Amino acid sequence: MKKIIMILSIACTMFASCSKDSNDWVAVSRVDINKVTTEIPLGYTEQLSVRIYPDAAAATRSVRWFSDDTSIATVDETGLVRGLALGMTVIRITDEDGKSYPATCAVLVHKAYVPVESVSLNKSETTLSKNGTEELNYTISPSDATNKTVSWRSNDESVAIVDNNGKVTGIALGTTTIVLTSEDSGATSGCVVTVQDKSIAVTGIEFNETPDIYLDDAVALTAKVLPANATNKGVSWESSNTGVATVDDDGVLTALALGTTTITATTIEGGFKSSFTVTVLNEMGDVTSTGWTAVSPSSYEYSMTYVAQVAFRGVLSADANVEIAAFIGDEVRGFAKLVYEPQLDVYLACLTIYSNGGGEEVTLKVWNPSKQRIYENCKTFIFQNDTSLGFVTEILNCFP
Repeated sequence: MKKIIMILSIACTMFASCSKDSNDWVAVSRVDINKVTTEIPLGYTEQLSVRIYPDAAAATRSVRWFSDDTSIATVDETGLVRGLALGMTVIRITDEDGKSYPATCAVLVHKAYVPVESVSLNKSETTLSKNGTEELNYTISPSDATNKTVSWRSNDESVAIVDNNGKVTGIALGTTTIVLTSEDSGATSGCVVTVQDKSIAVTGIEFNETPDIYLDDAVALTAKVLPANATNKGVSWESSNTGVATVDDDGVLTALALGTTTITATTIEGGFKSSFTVTVLNEMGDVTSTGWTAVSPSSYEYSMTYVAQVAFRGVLSADANVEIAAFIGDEVRGFAKLVYEPQLDVYLACLTIYSNGGGEEVTLKVWNPSKQRIYENCKTFIFQNDTSLGFVTEILNCFP
């Protein structure tokens, strides 16, 4: 009888214990990674973390970390990511049983930080009239500096002011210095600006560009009044065939029908004229398929990657049938289609480009199935072994 009582006591204790564990278990409703994208310099690390919902589940559950490409970056059991090679990979998580969670983090491993050594303006001095304007240009050295942000200031804003794009406006007679400063290193460059009270006569006009235009498009034209510091930069616009294209007072050209027209810009002062012929084109093509195929990695010794969103004439594409090919000469060395990345809410092209050498020119071509057209020369660059270009924010803008 004592044995029966003891067995019943043990069974009750085990049942109570199991019931308690069952009550403590809480289902996971969501798991988030603290970042959806990040950039890590080659050889560096970054600590990622997760948030398990609800909080009651976090006390009893854990996650496992994985990298899609451990040759690019690894991740340990704590979420510590280490950059091993230039390129991009995706960090993913699962529960203890291997069930995948939707949360991911796209990791770009890039070259280490490159500081700015110097900045240089295109002019050391210039002359303006009152209310006259001029835009200064600049270069940064080295050209691959990581932080290229600059700021502008005028040493005497009562004489001349400058905006964030380097556009200088004369305010009153006198002299001041426009100073460009690198945010990264503090390197500076200056241009002495003299504002004079003298009207600078217009001597001519010319176009900086003579673009063709596609049906139903609108583009802003630019006419250059000479000299650059002329006081009166006013211009009027005219189209010889308004049935094909019109141009408004601000130089915005709108295509209405296929054909040609002559656009003329006339200076308000002096009546100087400059003209060019515009052809309105049909963007629709007749390429129903490309024949481009994936490249066999085993045939090549080296590779590099390129990542970007794709846009056609400034409009981002969300068509998973869009094809992107990397050409070296007439040979396809990389191929991809646009792929939707739900965590980033973007369509991305991720190309791996192959070569047996280096220094070759790579040309990216894109096929738009909705227009049945291949856009040539969307981007060119030099093949560099084991490097990565672009990122999830890069836009590959293609024009016919």
